[in-house]
Amino acid sequence: LIGAHCRARLCKLQAVRSQMITWGVKPDKVFLEKYVISVLQERITTYISSTEEAFRCILGSDKDRLEDAATVIDEAKADGVSPTALVSFIRKAIRQIDVN
Repeated sequence: LIGAHCRARLCKLQAVRSQMITWGVKPDKVFLEKYVISVLQERITTYISSTEEAFRCILGSDKDRLEDAATVIDEAKADGVSPTALVSFIRKAIRQIDVN
C-alpha cells in the first residue's frame, strides 16, 4: 500500500498511515522501511550500508519529512517492530542532523 505512494506529498503519506492505524493494521518492518523511504522521497536506496551513507543521502531533506520519519521509526520501535538495518542507519543519521 505505502509503496504506491512513494512520490506523494507528506500529508498524503501521513493520511495513509493514519488510515492504517484506524483500521487496526499494525506496521511491520517492511512497511516501516517503505514508509521511511517514501517520506524521504527516494533520497534513500536499499544499498546504504552505514549511518554515514544515510547521512549523506538525507542531508538537505525537508525538516518536516525528517521529523516524520524519526517519529514513525520511534513509534514502531516502541510497538515492538525491529527496524531493518537501513532504517536503523537512517534514524542514527537523523539524530546527527539534530532534527528529532
